Formats: sequence, structure tokens, C-alpha cells
Amino acid sequence: MPGPEEVLFAFFRVMREWEIRAWERSDSTRHDPQKHEEADRLTFQELADIYARFCTGRPKWQQRMSFGSPPEYDPDTIRIEQICIEGARAEITILHQSWPSKGQINVFTLLERDGEWRIDQRKVSLSHGRFLMLPP
Repeated sequence: MPGPEEVLFAFFRVMREWEIRAWERSDSTRHDPQKHEEADRLTFQELADIYARFCTGRPKWQQRMSFGSPPEYDPDTIRIEQICIEGARAEITILHQSWPSKGQINVFTLLERDGEWRIDQRKVSLSHGRFLMLPP
């Protein structure tokens, strides 16, 4: 069974590829509203499939669809700052090392369910040591 760190990095790799596809698809259809709407539906379905594969399934996550270029999720541009595993719960603190999120600290909480680690939440650092909880 892959550990929480391996699951998080696999999620980042899959999300990076999704962001690249989503950006290219959106860019290539931006002048055709009907094709753009179809592209958005496909992109949203792909994201739902990724969340189903890697996450615990918080319903509000399905409402978020954000992508950009360069991608936010890139396992080559993050550094793990801390891993804390207590039973079936893990917290992994990462530091983004390149744009667009350079210097941002994220804390991912993963839960072990039915023998698999799944991402349950993501907290993003704000100023003054405060965190904002966001979907992965």
C-alpha cells in the first residue's frame, strides 16, 4: 500500500497533467462558445474522476474547477517540510518553490480508509500564520 507521501505526489502528478490538458483545451476553444462549454464539461468530469480516485469525497470539492499555466500542481516544484503520521491520519506540510505559488505553505491532511490513504483537506497559508481551508 502506498504511504501518504506517495499518494500526495501521485495526486500532484495527475493534477499537473489535468491542468495542462484543461488549459490547452480551454485555450483552443475560447472563440467558440459551444465547444468551450463542451470542453468545460469534459474538464469538470476529469477533475471529478481525479477527486474520486484520490480524495475522501467532500461534496463541496466538486464545485471547484481552477487551472492555470503554469500548473499549480507540480511535484518537481514543491518541497516537503514536515510529515506527521498518527494512526490513520497524516499531515504533510509542503512549500511551493516556484511561481505561481512560490513561498506558499500548504498542509494536506490524508486519512487512511479501507487500507488506502486519501486526501481529506488542504490548508493554504495566509499572512500572520493563518490558514484557509481549500479543496485539494
